[in-house]
Amino acid sequence: MFVNVPPRLNLAYLADVLSRKLGRDITIADCATRNLCADSWGGVSCSGATVLRLSLTLDGGETLDLVAKILSPDPVNLFKIDVRFSSRLAEVAWARWWGNQDVPWVPVTYDTRADMRAREFWIIREHFPQVGWPGLDATTLEDPDHFPADTSRLRTLMRQVALLHAHSRSRVEELRAMPNACNGVSVGACSSQTLQSWLGQAVEDSSFLSDIGVTDEERESLDAFGDALTRVPEWVEHWDVVCVTGDWKTDNFAVRDGNEGELVTFDWGTARLAPMEEDLYVVLVRIKGVDSAQKEDLVAYYLDVYADKTGRRIEPAEFRARIPWASFFAHLGYLLGHIEALRWVSYQTRSREFVHLSTG
Repeated sequence: MFVNVPPRLNLAYLADVLSRKLGRDITIADCATRNLCADSWGGVSCSGATVLRLSLTLDGGETLDLVAKILSPDPVNLFKIDVRFSSRLAEVAWARWWGNQDVPWVPVTYDTRADMRAREFWIIREHFPQVGWPGLDATTLEDPDHFPADTSRLRTLMRQVALLHAHSRSRVEELRAMPNACNGVSVGACSSQTLQSWLGQAVEDSSFLSDIGVTDEERESLDAFGDALTRVPEWVEHWDVVCVTGDWKTDNFAVRDGNEGELVTFDWGTARLAPMEEDLYVVLVRIKGVDSAQKEDLVAYYLDVYADKTGRRIEPAEFRARIPWASFFAHLGYLLGHIEALRWVSYQTRSREFVHLSTG
């Protein structure tokens, strides 16, 4: 399997990281590297990320395994990062913050680096015996983006989501003030007024929209989105703002110490502050093989855990009614982010395709 290890991820650096973590000086005699992403589904992810397992042998004969997530944007992926590389800086900031929270359901972060000049963004975390949904061989999953219809495991998933949301809710102001964490092309918006402002800026230059291939019909769709924003009911925006990952799926979990009940959430590539309903939309879309009544039970269980941890009780019917609005806000935020990305790199095709898809 092809593995690209950035030049600054060298043995001297790794030895320095581990020496600080272990509280004693160590020297690395050997390092074997394996690409966990390629082992699972045939390659590096479309975001440019590679998840490596580093099997280290120290001079004294001790052995140690680490997992390193390497985020090295190449020219193909560069357009996803915007001119400030802010989405990668945000991912490193989120991983560093969560790694310092001392909670069992996120990994310990030994060290991070975000070097804009070298275009290297990567995160070193603790080793996990398994990356992927617990107890399942990721290579045999029919659809790795969907969760299997197992009631016990789905309740474990809902508890995981609720714990993350509850923990971040009480620390929202700290997170708002954290450098880089709220930057990025795909910034979620919690306010219809903010989205109206962004949309107005995006559509005011008709010549630019024409240059990037927006058709008259698609322009009408953008206008319709603006009309919808003027009719958002007042009760919709009473949502709790939390840290959402935006990407709950089977390969974004790991299992610690072989304990299937101890999930670890480790991917913060699309994390941001947004309504918690946005994450529930993603989760519910990716749960397959269960009926609507079972999904309602899962949402109620999620809200029970959230209430237990925060003291805030939300009625399930009210919560479910806000989920479509949260998905609309997130969808429009992504769309406007891709339009803005085209202002910077107008020739890249992914954002153009996303604009065409999203305005249909």
